[in-house]
Order: sequence, then C-alpha cells, then structure tokens
Amino acid sequence: AHEAILRHWPDLAAWTAERRDDLFRAEGVMAAARDWRETPEATRNESLVHRGERLQAAEQLLLWEDAKKLLGDSGIAYLTACRDEETRIEVAAAAQERRQRRFRQWITGLVVAGAVVTVVGAALVVMGQRNLGRAQSLTLARTAERLAEEGVYLHAIRLSLLSSQNNYLFPGTTEAG
Repeated sequence: AHEAILRHWPDLAAWTAERRDDLFRAEGVMAAARDWRETPEATRNESLVHRGERLQAAEQLLLWEDAKKLLGDSGIAYLTACRDEETRIEVAAAAQERRQRRFRQWITGLVVAGAVVTVVGAALVVMGQRNLGRAQSLTLARTAERLAEEGVYLHAIRLSLLSSQNNYLFPGTTEAG
C-alpha cells in the first residue's frame, strides 16, 4: 500500500528521496532519546551518543519544522542535553589545556632558572680558581722574596719560577711581591 502511494504520488516520492538521510537521522535521534530517557539519572550523560559532527548533523533537523515535530519534546531535550554535554567537555578540555600550558611554562621557567644558576655557579668556580691561583702565586713570590733576602738563593729561584708558572696558568695577575 505504501509503495503504491509513493508510485502514484510523485511529489511525496521526491520529498522522501530528498529527506531520506534526514529521516534516518531523525529515527536515530528518536531511538537515542528513548534510550537516554530510560537510563537512570546518575548515568544518563553516558548515554548521550550524539557528539561532534554527528551532533551537528542531528541539530540541523531542528531547522526543519516537520523534523522538529517528528522528534518531539523528548528528541529536542535529548539534543539539548547532547549539546550541553559537548559544551561541558569542550570547556573542561580548554581548562585542562590552560593548566597544561601553565605547567609547561613553569617547567620552562624552572629549566631556565636552573641553567642560569648553573652558568653563574660555573663562573663563580672559575673566578674562585683564578683567585686561588693568584693567591698561591703571590704566596710563592713573597716566600721567594723572603728566601732571597735570607740568602737562600737556589730555593728562592725555584719558588720564583713556580710562582711565574702559576701566573702563566692564571693570566691577569699583575700583583707581585
């Protein structure tokens, strides 16, 4: 009987062909809305199966008055719940992304601070070594000078040479006895 009506009513056949995907989509929304309505309140959000592009396509049905009537209040409430859940997920994902970005910025800051501390520490160690070398050279030079005044020339010469070697290893020392 339905086939006969479709064969003899070309406008209905053309309309059905044009809206076939919409009708299948509406049937899917109505079935999902039924399942959603029958799901206990505590786990109801888990039964929202329309998300992303599938939800967008289903929401297009709301632009068509006949499809709105077909979906009924239950189908419209279901799509609204799907949109609310999709929005909640997007907001949560954006918040998570912001937290991760802040965390990465903190880590980057800590790494940079660690690198600065390491460079400053290395510079202080090098300066300390140079100062120690200078102090050793000065001590040797003063001891050599004292030994030379006491007449222990051989020992004074050795200490003077050692003092000058240390100055060579640590350039920039202009201080001498």
